Amino acid sequence: MHATTKTAIAAIVAADDSLTGDERRAIVARLNESADKPRLPVDRILSIPDTAGLFNRSSRTVKAWAQAGILQRVILPGRKRACGFRQSDIERLIAGKGVSA
Repeated sequence: MHATTKTAIAAIVAADDSLTGDERRAIVARLNESADKPRLPVDRILSIPDTAGLFNRSSRTVKAWAQAGILQRVILPGRKRACGFRQSDIERLIAGKGVSA
């Protein structure tokens, strides 16, 4: 959670007359607890044009690589034809390690 969000929530809690002091402290403590938990890394999905730009190639070339199995397509949720590629796969390919299946 962003620090500004935590500050805003703390201000709202402080202004709420229906809460006791103990309840306010408990809410702020829970906000601080959730901020300390490590977050899972998120693997970004890059679009075909973004991927093509990284390799300095055309979108057509990137589509051909996907067709040949060099890049693994990821279908975007809620879409039928829209696809992209995992950033970690792109980074592995650039590093010369290939793409995991």
